[in-house]
Amino acid sequence: MGDYLWDIHTIRFEEAIYEKDRTRRRKIATPPQVVVEKALTEIRAAYEKAKELPAQIKRRLKEAQEPQTGK
Repeated sequence: MGDYLWDIHTIRFEEAIYEKDRTRRRKIATPPQVVVEKALTEIRAAYEKAKELPAQIKRRLKEAQEPQTGK
């Protein structure tokens, strides 16, 4: 999932099948429970991370709220 959070409506699990001349993907209807739990854990972590404003934005907000001096 990385550092990105998308608007998720459906989660689809696929298995990559690597062959000599191509790569195929096969949909997995019922993935192992361990895989489902790991995906949900990563989604929850991304959701919690998305709640927090990045440090750069917090710094800019703080700068904007400070009184302007020297004018």
